[in-house]
Amino acid sequence: MARIIGILTGWSCEDWIEPAIKQGLEYTDELHVCISAHSDNLLKFEDNTLDIAMQYKDQAIVSTYQKRSVHSETKANILNYCLSNSKYMEEENWIWVLDVDEFFKQDSYEYVKKLISANICDQICFEAKFFYIDTKHYILSDHNRLFKIKDKNNRFYPTQQWRYGNRLCRVHVDLGMFHYSMLQNPYMKMEFWKSEYSYEQNHKLQWLDKIYRNYDLKNEEYWLEQNKKLTGNYGPWISDSFVPQVDGTLYKYEGKHPKLVEEKGFTKIEDYRKHWKFT
Repeated sequence: MARIIGILTGWSCEDWIEPAIKQGLEYTDELHVCISAHSDNLLKFEDNTLDIAMQYKDQAIVSTYQKRSVHSETKANILNYCLSNSKYMEEENWIWVLDVDEFFKQDSYEYVKKLISANICDQICFEAKFFYIDTKHYILSDHNRLFKIKDKNNRFYPTQQWRYGNRLCRVHVDLGMFHYSMLQNPYMKMEFWKSEYSYEQNHKLQWLDKIYRNYDLKNEEYWLEQNKKLTGNYGPWISDSFVPQVDGTLYKYEGKHPKLVEEKGFTKIEDYRKHWKFT
């Protein structure tokens, strides 16, 4: 039976790292946890993430990575570094790229196992609820996260691209990912976008400061118009790559979140911008 190598990366995420590790241990056969600032300008956000991760060193392979560049290059290097230390880097096994802000329900994991067992794809893409401001409003996104090893010399390329195999399976949003990226520290998000690629992303920084910081859930139409003026996109996101409802507004979600997210109390925070003092 195919094995799953889990690779979890994180930095300045002390509230999220423990549930993310617990999820990785449950869903993968071998979990690598690498705590690293991918670029120099993220070093100032260092917290207790590594200390918490080290509590699981007997169950997971916990490491750090000191070579920093821009995120798109460093992340691929970290993934390859972890693979070089894996006992399961063999043909027909799988790699699951995990992040501390991405969670999955148990039935999503069971569906993934069925896809792997059926041998009908080389990569698995999750449609995601990409939460915005809180855990009740979201837009739709999609992310390739599982990759089949076709040759044990296969490696990731910037930007986290896996170029081997072209059979793609999609896990639709009802079984997909719960993505909490925008509920993380927005000040670190600013610094991250400054060094995500080798080129500038000033449009993202302007959007974060002028739209996301001020977006009013009670007056979405006004802010959709403001976003269109700023970005050209009539929706709550920077571009049309993430999808809102037909009228441009955010989707509403009243259901349960993954168990580990519920247990940590993340769903009780009403506005993450206020949580981070970003309003």
